[in-house]
This record gives sequence, C-alpha cells and structure tokens, in this order.
Amino acid sequence: MIFKKIFQAIKHRFHKSRKKQARRPRKRISKKSRPPKKKNRVSRKPLKKKQKRPPAPAPKKPAPRPKPAEKEGKLVGEVTHFFSRIKVCVVKITAGKIAVGDQLRIKGRTASFVQKVQSLQIENNDVPWAGKGKLVGLKVDKKARPGSRVLKI
Repeated sequence: MIFKKIFQAIKHRFHKSRKKQARRPRKRISKKSRPPKKKNRVSRKPLKKKQKRPPAPAPKKPAPRPKPAEKEGKLVGEVTHFFSRIKVCVVKITAGKIAVGDQLRIKGRTASFVQKVQSLQIENNDVPWAGKGKLVGLKVDKKARPGSRVLKI
C-alpha cells in the first residue's frame, strides 16, 4: 500500500513537469532574399612566361687524394672470422701466398695494424706457408673484425 502511494506520487510529479510546449516554425529564407556572400579575392599579378635558363656548367671533378706515406702493400686476403678469447682470426687467401715471418697489415673500418706472422695453421696443423683459396688461422695481437682486408707488406 505504501509503495503504491509513493509510486503514484512520483508518477504524478513527472507528468506535471512534462508539459508539451508549442514549437514555433522556423522562418525559411529564400535564396533570392539572402545577401550575397563576399568572396575573398586576392589581387594577383599576371604570371610571367618562364625564361629558359642556360645549362649548368659540368661539376668539377674532385682533386685526387694524396697517397699515404706508409706503404700499403698487396691485397692477399680477407678476415672471415675472429675469435676474441684466443685472439685468432681466420683469413681467406684470395691472391698470392702468406708465409711465417711475413709482415701483414690488417686494415678494417675501425682498426689498422701491422704484424709479423708468428703462427699459421690450416685445419689445426702448423704450416710454413699457405696459398690462394686456403682458409688459414692467424694469431694476432689486436682485434680484427670480419671483412677487414689483409695486405702483405
């Protein structure tokens, strides 16, 4: 019973506050009676005809680099692997030959050093020399990265 009275009171309150208001119709303005829109026009100068430019002179060739004072040597091979703990690099000989006692320059992007060949191995066997096409193990003092070139001085 109490709930019924509360429900009716709430219902009555909502119905009272929701009176419908009359809507006014919108005024319609015809296109003819509207004022014309202003167009933002920027005054522009007439375009000039493009003139042909003379051809650009040929670029100058850079001056040749001076050769370093140190003797570079002959390219003998390339480093394929480097083992940092035992400081040994694997060299693939692409031209000529390498023998124990030769002076080699190992030249890479980050390091370049000269060293005398102390130990030369093929398949864990000491050899006195190695020729073209062989993979040899070479004991080095500094780090030699893969891709470094090996030059014979």
